[in-house]
Amino acid sequence: KQVAQEDDNQLARIHAIWGIGQQAGKDTGKADLLVELLNDDDLEIVAQSLKVLGDVRHSEGSDKMISLLNSKNPRVQFFAAQALGRIKAKDAVQPLLDMLAENADED
Repeated sequence: KQVAQEDDNQLARIHAIWGIGQQAGKDTGKADLLVELLNDDDLEIVAQSLKVLGDVRHSEGSDKMISLLNSKNPRVQFFAAQALGRIKAKDAVQPLLDMLAENADED
């Protein structure tokens, strides 16, 4: 947890996130730390946290995931959309449609 939150090495933080994801596969409560990382300044940390949250289908923080659909970072948007689909967040349908409309097939 400490490496995921505080390490100066981005790759070390990403590996810590993946390790937390492996543990959360058996106990989704262990993914709570990843919800906190959705507010990180490093957008790749945010993206990887979203990916793992979606992989383990951890629905806590879905409101934050929805807000990240408006990120200027395409990877963050992609992983937010993917995570929301995996957790089947019904309140994300319209924000997802809005994101797609705004993108207008640009990618």
